[in-house]
Amino acid sequence: MYHVRSFQNPMTTAHLRLLVCLTLTLAMALGHSPVAQGPPQPVTWTVALDPKADARAPGEKLTALVTAKLEEGWHAYAPQEVPDGPRGLRIDLVAGGPAESAGAMVIPEPERDFDEAFAQVTAYYKETATFRVPLAIAAKARAGAGTVAFDISFQACDGRMCLPGKTVRVSAPIVIAKPAKR
Repeated sequence: MYHVRSFQNPMTTAHLRLLVCLTLTLAMALGHSPVAQGPPQPVTWTVALDPKADARAPGEKLTALVTAKLEEGWHAYAPQEVPDGPRGLRIDLVAGGPAESAGAMVIPEPERDFDEAFAQVTAYYKETATFRVPLAIAAKARAGAGTVAFDISFQACDGRMCLPGKTVRVSAPIVIAKPAKR
């Protein structure tokens, strides 16, 4: 009959713990976190104001250039999508800022093709798309630094999956000039 003795070397356990901690730390530092990182984020949004200016006066007209940059293989749907299709793009100026809408958004011509995910022809953008949003500085805009912000709602898909629709906020800094003294 054999007798098995339980033997645990405390130094071996300490080394094992240290090795596990170092491995996890290195994996996270290299971007290979063992924790789920969530769905991909294939669309990056930016906004710039045109023309560029150091300061803007109340009533001044300008254009916000809202740009989507999409990772290879991904597309985002155009604003004019049908109710039974994908979530169409929507760009909304956030209320309460120094700028107000000064007309309809100018959209680039989207590509159109049959989309198997929705079993219909859809309009979409790949790579990059810039939307021109006409603005005017509000008559009652306070002088000083501020931001012009937009809430952008969209849906992105690739050839294998569609991400749920989401909304992101992007903004651009702006300086409102002090009113001229009379």
